[in-house]
Amino acid sequence: MLQDILPKKYDNNYYPDKTPADDAVCLIFKDSYVLTGHEECEGTRYIPEESASSLEKDVPAGDVFFPRYGQIKEQVAEYRYLFSIDGEEYFLITHYKGESEPDWAALGYAFEHYKALRHAKPKDRVFALMTGYHLHCWYRDNAHCGRCGSTTFHDTRLRALRCPDCGNLIFPRISPAVIVGVHDGSHLLMTKYNGRDYKGYALIAGFIEIGESAEDTVRREVFEEVGVQVKNISYYASQPWGMDGGFLLGFYAQLDGADRIKLDREELSMAGWYTADEITVEDDDISLTSCMIANWKKNIAK
Repeated sequence: MLQDILPKKYDNNYYPDKTPADDAVCLIFKDSYVLTGHEECEGTRYIPEESASSLEKDVPAGDVFFPRYGQIKEQVAEYRYLFSIDGEEYFLITHYKGESEPDWAALGYAFEHYKALRHAKPKDRVFALMTGYHLHCWYRDNAHCGRCGSTTFHDTRLRALRCPDCGNLIFPRISPAVIVGVHDGSHLLMTKYNGRDYKGYALIAGFIEIGESAEDTVRREVFEEVGVQVKNISYYASQPWGMDGGFLLGFYAQLDGADRIKLDREELSMAGWYTADEITVEDDDISLTSCMIANWKKNIAK
């Protein structure tokens, strides 16, 4: 999965006094786009969010890379330390100097939608991008206190934002969700989302609601989306998912009763029961969903 970057090591300890060395990696975001370079990078490819489509097919060739601080430090007015991977430090660039944006194309960089880079290489750099995007959204959305409205400032010890007036302490938001491989022993329930850019096959998924256990969410989401009951719920694996600030918990569950599907067409465009031989989805080494489908084909369907 995306977070599996061994033998490289991810270190998310927060060091408030860190300053970037010239070789530090800089993440620069504009809406849902990140400044990046790769072998086929030719100028800016920034597209307004409402015009973007089929993003996950827009994958650049070759290795993806991001600006180094030494290249852009004359334009940087403000930065935040994020984390390191094998000692390589990542910083979020939040403000430029001057009134105009630097000429990124002259440096060989362009803005790409972050989702279009999920299958790029090397994987540890893509993992850094997705985790950095998660933190970028958290900083962006909490510039003001949600309790009293005052401007927040960064804590000097923790990765948290503080309100100077009411003392509210705001930690990065992580939204737990479940992914469920529903099966009857010989068939796996496969779905497709309705109204999303991603058009491939998926499993039942949904966010955990207030007061629910993960197992309760499994039962509710399965019934809401396809109208069937499940039993023998078993945990499989988890995954941080910085694309939407989520934390995914993967479960398998066995069909309990009739297999007749009652589709929630607001959430799904289709759902059906498939044997292992009928399923063409392979593990993409990125998502928990593809990992679970491949695992079921290999082991559970025997």
